[in-house]
Amino acid sequence: TFTAPLQKTYAALGMPLWPAWDLRAYEVRNYEAVADRSSRGALDILARIMVVGNDRVGLPLVRITLTDRFGKPLCSRVFEPVEYLGEHSKLHELASPGTLIPVEISLKDPGTDAQGINVEVCMMRQRNGIVCQAEREPFAR
Repeated sequence: TFTAPLQKTYAALGMPLWPAWDLRAYEVRNYEAVADRSSRGALDILARIMVVGNDRVGLPLVRITLTDRFGKPLCSRVFEPVEYLGEHSKLHELASPGTLIPVEISLKDPGTDAQGINVEVCMMRQRNGIVCQAEREPFAR
């Protein structure tokens, strides 16, 4: 109830507050890339993220990385909930354990150079900037 007003107040004072949600509270359950689903020339990324902890958590950031056939990153971008929720944008700020968070992102199809995709959950940290699961726990996969 008080999260949004407090964040706005502190941001106005030049001291933004960042939530410290545990990245282990999220699991990417599945994901796929589908060409031309939403429009011609688009590459649509569809994923589901499960809230698996014991506490309610905020909606995460999602990093999409497209890779070449050897797994080398070609491009990467972090998306905010407003960008990936699409028609599900009515999800509450806090998600309860067991909630499936839908991810729908439409990109311009990069062509045949992109052979793989990686979907990661990330959070904004005040001192560290954006921190993602793979950076936090690289051997968890």
